[in-house]
Amino acid sequence: MQKTTNLFTLIILAIVSLLSYFMAVNTPTTFFTQFSGLTAFMLLCITLIIGPLVVLNPKVFAPLLEPRRSIGIITFVFVLIHFFSVLIWGFQWNFLLIFNFPPIVIGFFAAVLMSILFLTSNDYSMRKLGKWWKRIHRLNYIIFILAFIHFVWMSGIFSGFDQLNIVEFIMMILGVITIILQVSGFVKRKRMSSNKSNNV
Repeated sequence: MQKTTNLFTLIILAIVSLLSYFMAVNTPTTFFTQFSGLTAFMLLCITLIIGPLVVLNPKVFAPLLEPRRSIGIITFVFVLIHFFSVLIWGFQWNFLLIFNFPPIVIGFFAAVLMSILFLTSNDYSMRKLGKWWKRIHRLNYIIFILAFIHFVWMSGIFSGFDQLNIVEFIMMILGVITIILQVSGFVKRKRMSSNKSNNV
């Protein structure tokens, strides 16, 4: 319980820090777009970091599994805010214009997939979908890849690192850490299953 409380405290502090930063350096329209997008990406990374941390050190991190679904729901709320801020201020409600911008199309598909996870993030869906529930929620990995591509492309990094602000740089590092932990967790799971097979 204490670890869960600490996690939510850290998340709130991170969101408040992002809020303060973007309020100080951006216009209102840019603020809503960047703040909601980067907050959604940060929360998505956190949901994907928890799993491998539990695999690597279950005694320490197992309590963090409980709030993961709640964090995922909060992530989707920020995704919606981000999507509508782009649609309203970026495209003046002209939805079809989105498809003229490849990085935004990638982000849109990530949002569509995330809406599927949001709609099935409840006990009723778990019971009805059975084994398919877990398969559907593996879309999280595809969502992360699409979101990371969308973020990197929109950040302007291809024009040079000097185009990044400090928050974007930190989020990029968080994305890389997420990938490293996912790979580490996958390798450990494979080793554990291999050891079980050898012991049979």
